[in-house]
Amino acid sequence: MNASVVYTTQNYSFAIIQLYKMKLRGLLILGILLIITESIHAQVKPDTVTAFMADSIKTVYIYADTGIARNRVDSKGRKQGLWEKRYPDGHLRYRGHFSDDKPYGVFKNYYDEGDSLQAIRVFSDDGKSAYARLFYTTGALQAEGKYVNEKKDSIWKFYNDMQRLIRKDQFKNNRRDGKSVKFYPDDGNVLEIKNWRNDSEEGQFQQFYDEGGVMEQGTYVRGRLEDTLYIFDLDGKVAVKGTYLDDMHEGNWFYYFDGAPKDTLIYHRGKCLNCYKYNPTKKQEDSLEQHYQYMQDQLEHPSNNLEDGTEMPGGR
Repeated sequence: MNASVVYTTQNYSFAIIQLYKMKLRGLLILGILLIITESIHAQVKPDTVTAFMADSIKTVYIYADTGIARNRVDSKGRKQGLWEKRYPDGHLRYRGHFSDDKPYGVFKNYYDEGDSLQAIRVFSDDGKSAYARLFYTTGALQAEGKYVNEKKDSIWKFYNDMQRLIRKDQFKNNRRDGKSVKFYPDDGNVLEIKNWRNDSEEGQFQQFYDEGGVMEQGTYVRGRLEDTLYIFDLDGKVAVKGTYLDDMHEGNWFYYFDGAPKDTLIYHRGKCLNCYKYNPTKKQEDSLEQHYQYMQDQLEHPSNNLEDGTEMPGGR
């Protein structure tokens, strides 16, 4: 046999042996991983499911026991261990753990109809706070945030049924308190920024065009519009400027066209004092009515536009 052929054959055999050894090592490593996995599952009961908890800082996965609910109470009447409650029609209402009458770990709430998941809450050890995810009946995420003593707290995010973020609010003791932001659902651009105090609008707010730029700007005091309101056109020029007093138009309201003054309306406690100049006369009303009737007739009988009933305007 040619020496070069023998050399090549020996190299090939050596390569096969090395691959076989690598495969054995891989199988050995896989076996060790399986043993470790089984050990973990021995500590975490095999009848468990993964629940998701997240806040703005970290993401944590926690296992929730899905064993048989005992609905046990101790000698003092306190709930202990895994509990579940059902609606009058027998559908599951909630499932979760208690320790000394306080919830802990993962709680799941369900809608009465269809048994779909309504909420997942992950409680702290003392049962006072919980991170929550709320769902539509379709299963789509509706909202997520934190509860403290069963009341909304800190930042909450809200989504539409297409899973688009539409609002982000700051809560304190179940009331909006702090900055609130609304978003255009199609592209996520900011629609409005508003401030709240004890569930009432407070301070300056702004609304924005989807294309960018401020659309409206004003001020709230204890939930009522006060002071100067500005409305801007797409070019950023003032289109309307007026004053609110106790949530009503007051004083001169200036209207602009392309940045230049166009008209002024005068208000007192929400009532316009000079809007009469825009009220149509009897002759104008009759003319508008005749024009409306004409347009309606054209819509209902479009063939009237054709000279002989066959030829389209323009000769086609």
